Amino acid sequence: HYSPHDAIALLSPTLLPLGILHSFGYTHNDLSPDNIFLTENPTKAKLAELGIARKFYRSSFMVKGKPNYVSPELNPENPSNEEDQNHSFKADYLSDLFSFASLLYYCISGSRLFGSSFTHAYKISKDAAFVADKIDETVGQREDPKFDPLRSFLKCALAFDLDTRRQHFPNTRAFIEGLTIAHEPLKPRNFDSIAVEAIVSRLEGKIDGTDYFGGRYPNTPTSELVEKLIVKIRTDQSVVQSQLVALIEDALLSD
Repeated sequence: HYSPHDAIALLSPTLLPLGILHSFGYTHNDLSPDNIFLTENPTKAKLAELGIARKFYRSSFMVKGKPNYVSPELNPENPSNEEDQNHSFKADYLSDLFSFASLLYYCISGSRLFGSSFTHAYKISKDAAFVADKIDETVGQREDPKFDPLRSFLKCALAFDLDTRRQHFPNTRAFIEGLTIAHEPLKPRNFDSIAVEAIVSRLEGKIDGTDYFGGRYPNTPTSELVEKLIVKIRTDQSVVQSQLVALIEDALLSD
């Protein structure tokens, strides 16, 4: 499975052709790992298989997709989706976006949120509390707030009720914008050389006894810890800000 950042970076390009399909009034209806092809050098995700694409709002009982990725309105276990009824649930762009969100969850967690059967998938999709808890449990570190936008995004995208999803995502563009916002805090932050050297200078000051931190820290870290941190900063400038802050805090609060 992938980190949340890498999973979004990998799958988000498939939303462009999906959006084009939606703009012509069609749904894909079968977004799943089987229909996402990966290229090599560089690795890119490509959307494939339009065999059961349908016009928006067409009766959906013949359209099934894959159990773990099918939206509730397309699930054949949905009582309103039987052949002899009027099909109150109709497929539109939101059906595909539900499938995309389930696929994204799978890439992040490595597990199927809705299971391997239509019966189980329909049952789970109605249990909003269970879905929310699984998202909180597996998407990033539970206590890390930078994952909150992505967790909220997935909960909205995987809502059972079609109207609830429509309120959050009135079109595919709004979905893409929501995912972009959720992705932003997960992107690695590179520090320029000036910022890195400023931090190094302050840490070196702790080694020679100069207090650059205004007495904030009760303990003076050992020279060994500070020197290790200086090496870390100088050699790995791709560490995200929260990781860098944690490293500094650990060093400065150590005996």
